[in-house]
Amino acid sequence: MDIFEVLNAISKRKKAIMNNGTDEQDALIKAELDISNEYHISLFDIKKLIEPQAKT
Repeated sequence: MDIFEVLNAISKRKKAIMNNGTDEQDALIKAELDISNEYHISLFDIKKLIEPQAKT
């Protein structure tokens, strides 16, 4: 599974969770946890993909 597939899976899961009435931030956190567990990817690595990098 490449980076784009991971991001796509998180996005789809987040949208599905939001359709159930959850706010966007909580839905993102839940989606990250779900995808981390489902695809056995560390949550730290997923956070690095999602969060913008600080420019120096």
